Amino acid sequence: MITCAISLLLGSSIIMCPFPVMPWWESWMCSWLTPAWVRKREVAASTLVRLAEIPNIVAVKEASGNISQMAQVVHQLPEKFDVLCGDDAITIPLIALGGRGLISVLSNELPAEMAHLTHLALEGKFAEARKVQRELMPLMESNFIEANPGPAKYVMSRMGMLELAYRLPMVPPSDASRAKLDQVIAQMNLIEKAAAERQSAAKPSRDIAVGAAGD
Repeated sequence: MITCAISLLLGSSIIMCPFPVMPWWESWMCSWLTPAWVRKREVAASTLVRLAEIPNIVAVKEASGNISQMAQVVHQLPEKFDVLCGDDAITIPLIALGGRGLISVLSNELPAEMAHLTHLALEGKFAEARKVQRELMPLMESNFIEANPGPAKYVMSRMGMLELAYRLPMVPPSDASRAKLDQVIAQMNLIEKAAAERQSAAKPSRDIAVGAAGD
């Protein structure tokens, strides 16, 4: 969703920052402390058109999930203003409407695969992009089984990419969610794939080895 949790007009600058989200069953104690004016809300396409007139603002992240709104945003904003997808699962349709890129969650876990999907879509190779998306769809969905980025951090820790740690207001996924994430990890062979990539990256290339021997 195109959101702004806090919007402050300071001189000629507009500062927008998203308000962190956690599951309601974990956050009930602090939710009553959050006034309505700091909660996220959608930015209208007409407002984005006005913001696009500000030289410092050159792009927007669109993750409303509303295809009609996406079409309005792309249609109404000037050509020089970039509309970037903010939801992995709708990268293809937004690029088909005129979007120019992606702000991704899944690319933290599988950067090469998500970059490949995005480049295929930008090149108009939508059949090939859809094939890649079908392979990635289980992870795209499970990344949002709870509030982002909790699930993604868990998956990355299982892949050996980081040490698992959460700081409030972020909380660990529930036991049930972790079990579902483990199923996706096994289904997509993510642990084995990450291990193979680390091994490949650690292995010196033939050119480097030959060069070292020659020296």
